[in-house]
Formats: sequence, C-alpha cells, structure tokens
Amino acid sequence: MMGLGLVAALGVATPAEAAGNAVRKGTMRLSAERLVGIGARVNDPASFYMNVLTALNTGQEIQYPRVAFDYFIIDGLSIGGSTGFGYHSASETVSFAVLPRIGYAFDLSKTIEFWPRGGIGLQYVDYGPTDNSTAVMTIEGMFLWEMVPHALLEFGPFIDASFANDWPIVLGGHAGIAIEF
Repeated sequence: MMGLGLVAALGVATPAEAAGNAVRKGTMRLSAERLVGIGARVNDPASFYMNVLTALNTGQEIQYPRVAFDYFIIDGLSIGGSTGFGYHSASETVSFAVLPRIGYAFDLSKTIEFWPRGGIGLQYVDYGPTDNSTAVMTIEGMFLWEMVPHALLEFGPFIDASFANDWPIVLGGHAGIAIEF
C-alpha cells in the first residue's frame, strides 16, 4: 500500500493507468530532433563531442539535426522516419540521411512518456573526391515531456551504427522538440 502512495506522490502512472494513457491511434508527430547532442565513438573515446545544431560545420557522422514524422497506427505503436542534412566546411563534406523507424510509446506519468524506437536507413556522404553510402541502424530511448498540450521536449540516449565503410558506432544522447496533432 505504501508503494502505491509513493507512486502517486511522484506522479508516476501505475501499469493499469499507463495502459489507459497510451498515445492514441491516429496521432501524428512532427519533430526537430538532435538539436543538441553529446556522445563519442565506441572505439575512440577521444572523439567525445558536445554540440548544438551539429549540421553547422561539424564532421560527426550522422549526428546532425533531423526532421521527423511519425504516425501511430495503433495505440502506442508508431511508424515513421527522419531525414537529416549535414555539412563540414573544413573537409567540404556533405551528408544526407533517410532513416525509417518503428517505435512504441507508453506513459510514465501524465506528462512524461517513454518512446523507444529504432530503424535502418541510408546515409550518403560526399567527401569531396569520393562518394560513400551505407546502411545505418539507429536505436533511441526517448523520453518526452509534454510542456504544454501538443508541445513536447524529447531527450534520451541513442546508438548509431553503420554496416559498411568502417564507420564507427556512436553512443550518446540528444534532445529536440516535437508537436503532436
């Protein structure tokens, strides 16, 4: 009984309440993701970075802002994707990615939600004289805080991995904003 009192005091939903408060079928979300980030390559801890609007003059692989759209096909289950563009002036590198994904969102409280999601997409990188494209896997564990109705702050950890070209695995966290309609 004391445990339920603690849960209520913290504003955390019980499993029964959370099941009734899942993101409803037909909900759509438009997001600006990875506006700020922190992370490092797994095989190179010296590559640690912290940045804001990473598309502006950085060389981080796939760590640039993205625009995303997701649609909830049933309560809690989303399909969608994101796309991003990056440019690094020192190396004259241009990057572009399209990343379809699937996710499942559930409430932790009336204003906090957990939305794990993942997918496999394509990234194209133009390193000046050479062009490279590769399949990229992204897994994210995003927390969303509903600041005001239909406006959400999203933040959480991610892992990005490439399937070719000896590109690194990147671990980190990022934050962005979303609107829900």
